[in-house]
Amino acid sequence: MIAPVSADHHPGEIIWTCSSTPDRARPGRVLRDVMVQMRDGISLATDVYLPDAAGPFATVMIRLPYGKTVDYCGVAEIAAHWNRKGYAFVGQDCRGTYGSGGVFDPAHPYSEAEDGHDTVAWIAEQPWSSGRVALTGESYYSLTSFAAASIPHPALACIVPGDFPVDRFDGTYRNGCLRLAAEALWAIWWMDPLGHPVPGEPLPAVDVWHLPVADMARAARLPNHYFDELVGFSQPGSRYWEYRCRREAHDAIEIPILHFCGWYDNYLGQQLRDWKRYRRLDRSGGRNFLMIGPWSHEGPSGPAERVGLVPVVEDGTHRWDRMQAFYDRYLMGLANGFEDAPLVSYFVIGADEWRRSGTWPPPGSDTQSWYLRGAGASTGGGGLSTEAPGDERPDVYDYDPADPVAWAVGTNPWTFGLNLGDRRPIEARPDVLVYTSAPLPAPVEVIGDLGARLFVSSDAVDTDFTAALVDVFPDGSANLIQDGILRMSLREPEGGRQLLEAGRVYEVEIDLWAIAYRVPAGHRLRLEISSSEFDRYDRNLNTAALPGQSGETVVARQTVFHDASRPSHVRIPVRPSGRP
Repeated sequence: MIAPVSADHHPGEIIWTCSSTPDRARPGRVLRDVMVQMRDGISLATDVYLPDAAGPFATVMIRLPYGKTVDYCGVAEIAAHWNRKGYAFVGQDCRGTYGSGGVFDPAHPYSEAEDGHDTVAWIAEQPWSSGRVALTGESYYSLTSFAAASIPHPALACIVPGDFPVDRFDGTYRNGCLRLAAEALWAIWWMDPLGHPVPGEPLPAVDVWHLPVADMARAARLPNHYFDELVGFSQPGSRYWEYRCRREAHDAIEIPILHFCGWYDNYLGQQLRDWKRYRRLDRSGGRNFLMIGPWSHEGPSGPAERVGLVPVVEDGTHRWDRMQAFYDRYLMGLANGFEDAPLVSYFVIGADEWRRSGTWPPPGSDTQSWYLRGAGASTGGGGLSTEAPGDERPDVYDYDPADPVAWAVGTNPWTFGLNLGDRRPIEARPDVLVYTSAPLPAPVEVIGDLGARLFVSSDAVDTDFTAALVDVFPDGSANLIQDGILRMSLREPEGGRQLLEAGRVYEVEIDLWAIAYRVPAGHRLRLEISSSEFDRYDRNLNTAALPGQSGETVVARQTVFHDASRPSHVRIPVRPSGRP
């Protein structure tokens, strides 16, 4: 066992402050650009960071396509952190990126799996290695972690993946809607990563309003096959997505997994489904753990700042301490009782505290139906109440794809929680229906899974509907709690694409994912209904053309019903504030 050492560090040494545990070593030797050969002869550039202590060492590894020495990725800081905790650290450029040979094929299911497996095997043979390895990281690093684990190797002890779904169709399309800024623009970004080293930064050559979407990359003179594939395969169930997913291989993973994600990550809902699926399959013998923090896709690795209008007091230690406890148990082999604690830890926004539960959602919430009442399209909007409606007139609005809700344009899709602001300008639009509750007499906590059940019709053959649950402050400012979107032609994805019949009323479910959020007394709850959130998602052009393939747009007349026989509502899991 590696003994703890003083927390004092060498002058000028990078210090990672998000830890409350004593250090065991200091960062030591770095082996730069070791070329590790893969099974097909291609060599991948690999940096090895060793603690300044007696080995051998268990190893934490990140495999990434963004450059292992690019400042944006912080690999050196992460390596120093794990060195101080007594672990060797390996950072590797993915095939075809930066210093590595070969050709990069984004999210390729087999090359990432084989390259990860071969690198684990190489680490296990090194004289500084204890023969035990873990992969970790968020986003693409999460993909490479799952990919490596899909080909079992005795040296791969566990993984800590975050902020990315196993199912690539679900990761690219949310309920049928293309994640334009996050997925499609990321594909275009790959044509010039050195000129734009931070994914999510605006690409000056790209016009996000360009139609048809399928021609967007070519119009920017940045064509690539991956963008064409993402836009071209817009329907679920195709062989393309089955090939990209490798669901059976991922379902067979037997090693312990600590999943982590953020309440405002782009893939929260998909990752919660993945965790529930792994827990149900239970290939790892009850060793699938979950951590949900007040984060967006990108971080923060250290202290969190805010979620929209709500300040967040969270110094980052829970994230890094829980990761270390997981590694200490399943990678270093220490008997620290990690497996005896509840599987799930989650952060409650507004209460500024971490809580534990044996499952997600945690028990104890009362899932209530809050019904749309009154005229949501009127000045001041309608009501939101736990009392079911009687005989009420529906609300109507026009959705024009040429003038969508577009607050997200120009923002970084990976910092969603920090991008959020006061939603009153959105709610003032004529194509946004608003339903607001009375002021809450006491604080409540919204903790659990959310969903909106709507009764809607449209005069278009296809369209989208959105729903957003909002926290309204006493001064009228409005902060997003959680939201969702649904493409109506894929309202029943297992049945394939089904166009709408004009005037027919459809009962649909919009998944708002999940949240843990404290709403103070005097605040109100609000539900917004609309039909777009551009460019977070692509616009539905309201025509019969396949998504992305046409430039023709049609204005759709949308109707939302909320009467006794068609009681549109949002399901909100609530509990009195402070209940564990």
